[in-house]
Amino acid sequence: MDKPDAAEIATGFADLGYEIIATGSTANFLQEKGIKVTVATKLSEGTPNILDDIKHGRIAMVINTLTHGRDVARDGFQIRRSTVEHAIPCLTSIDTARELQHVMSAMRRRRMVSIIALQDLAWEG
Repeated sequence: MDKPDAAEIATGFADLGYEIIATGSTANFLQEKGIKVTVATKLSEGTPNILDDIKHGRIAMVINTLTHGRDVARDGFQIRRSTVEHAIPCLTSIDTARELQHVMSAMRRRRMVSIIALQDLAWEG
């Protein structure tokens, strides 16, 4: 996750009742910002690890931004692949994560939220 934006987004999801789970430096960063975080084990740190958490349904959604491309040896690639294999929503854009958190917060406050398909939007230029 892009750390400068991570605290705001994590706080928003925590306020919605989500448990925040993160690995390594992301977990440390969020904890330093005063956010309650469950630390997940990275793949290189043995098992059980974050992939086991995904496989066994302990993870409801993943926010995992691309930091080092599509190297299949990297944790991020394997985490994203596992979310697809187990039908877990995975957001790879920090902007999308922020907007989802805003929409979910608005829905919680019972504000009107409209869902529009991108292809139905008319762009003026």
